Amino acid sequence: SIVHRTDAPHCKSSVSTSCGGGKQPHSQCVIDIKTNAVALGLAIANAAVEIGWGEHCSVHLPFYYSAWDYFNTNKKFRMLGAQPEFRYWLRRGEGWFFGAHAGVTYWNEAHNDRYRYQDHDGKHPAYGGGLAIGHRWRFNRHWAIEASIGGGVYRLYYDKFYNEPNGQLIETRRKNFYGCDQANLSIVYTFGKKGGKR
Repeated sequence: SIVHRTDAPHCKSSVSTSCGGGKQPHSQCVIDIKTNAVALGLAIANAAVEIGWGEHCSVHLPFYYSAWDYFNTNKKFRMLGAQPEFRYWLRRGEGWFFGAHAGVTYWNEAHNDRYRYQDHDGKHPAYGGGLAIGHRWRFNRHWAIEASIGGGVYRLYYDKFYNEPNGQLIETRRKNFYGCDQANLSIVYTFGKKGGKR
């Protein structure tokens, strides 16, 4: 992911209450714009904005979209989704953070020549949420790398088809998915003269 950070002057205040308690002088909102390199490697277009405040808190808002096949029409992972996440940082902007997120995704998936799976009638997205942990390594006030991993549970209501043009519907199922729901690798660039905390 490539992240561009910009300070939001209208968020500044001489004294404000920080996330996690206590008062922090001259705290300000910080806005990051980013893209997830792991998702790009899977041909999933994505963009995110992260809004931070105080010494410990931020909200991460990523969006994902894919509408194409992998090499042929029998292999695909088409999707439209979002995964808003609240993050608690040990020190906002660098180091460790912990996240709690929700997620919703419309999806259409086929990984072999036999079957294709899709959210029911294209109108019943997977929904759920989970927890994540991550770390940001800051090299200087402009450059950093961020990585995170997360897992969760999602409710699925989907159709199973034969994987062929106008393939026949085989069955409709409801089930819960448990597993990894977040894999993020970001290259972070901070705009502005003030840059990061270093």
